[in-house]
Amino acid sequence: MVDFDLLCKSKPVAVSMSRAHARARLKETSKMNQLPQIHHEKLEVYQKAIKFLILVTSINKEVPRGNSEFKDQLKRASLSIVLNIAEGYGKYHNRDKVRFYQIAKGSAHECAAVLDCLKVVGFIEGKNYQKGKKLIYDVVCMLVRLCQ
Repeated sequence: MVDFDLLCKSKPVAVSMSRAHARARLKETSKMNQLPQIHHEKLEVYQKAIKFLILVTSINKEVPRGNSEFKDQLKRASLSIVLNIAEGYGKYHNRDKVRFYQIAKGSAHECAAVLDCLKVVGFIEGKNYQKGKKLIYDVVCMLVRLCQ
């Protein structure tokens, strides 16, 4: 059984956290994997989506003040990927699962577009851009397979 009390006590990921703090949260997430897992947590696509969500916190740190529209859109879309994968996995009928996986895929494409916009306007460095695009590419590929 999953100890939901323990999971609920962990602090939410803040947008303004430092890179060191984001790495520590990733390690904490790895420790969470030692706990009994709910079925969707075992999906590789879910785990990659979580890694992308953590990366988004670092990326949003790079975006200058006064550009909250980029930060908000990227944060919401990346969270949508994770949540729709989890919700879709919990559905009984395949048609319902596929609908949620398609929504997650759409959100992943949205994240890729926001990353492109951040790169074009010079708000993101090449390393995080490349990491983000690679994670999103992997997530989209996996979601395409789940939708078939």
